[in-house]
Amino acid sequence: MPGEAAKSVSRTIGVLSLTKVLTWVSSSALMFVLPRFLGPEEYGRLFLGTSIVMILGVVVDFGREYSVAKAISREREKAGNRAAGGSAFATKQQTANSVSFDEPRRGER
Repeated sequence: MPGEAAKSVSRTIGVLSLTKVLTWVSSSALMFVLPRFLGPEEYGRLFLGTSIVMILGVVVDFGREYSVAKAISREREKAGNRAAGGSAFATKQQTANSVSFDEPRRGER
């Protein structure tokens, strides 16, 4: 039994490490491809939009984890609703972060 657990943990660590490396490689490749594909003006807009969303994400997320935990500990009978609400909020925030800003129409480049 302990051998199986160690094997499972090592496999999980290997998979997570591989996905992290793939994320770094794809992000690095994107850093070289995007400026050439978009051009300086569109890349600047993309960078500005991304920066604004990230700053707003920090402001919106500030204290959310602690407030959800406090609400759950104070009202245990409503814990499922509070946790679901916090998860739904996080999902909406991630979806909003992935929306692109001012995407150019076809033929406008």
